[in-house]
Amino acid sequence: MHLARIGKLHLKISFEAGADITISDAKWIGSQLTGLSDEQIKDAFRASNYPPEEVDRLSVALRQRIAALINVSSHVASRP
Repeated sequence: MHLARIGKLHLKISFEAGADITISDAKWIGSQLTGLSDEQIKDAFRASNYPPEEVDRLSVALRQRIAALINVSSHVASRP
């Protein structure tokens, strides 16, 4: 389980390795994460003691991954 606090936002994500995550699940978590501002995302990395030069790079990467969750297509190949 992951528990994160970003400002007044508390984010709790719990999953089991190998659990089936549906496209709907991915889109839902993406929609929840889009509510985070860029400053909140940066604050989370700063709170995790990432060096300042990494904060911007990681924030951009996370924002891209959130966008990918929202835009996940039903054409995604299923896992073997």
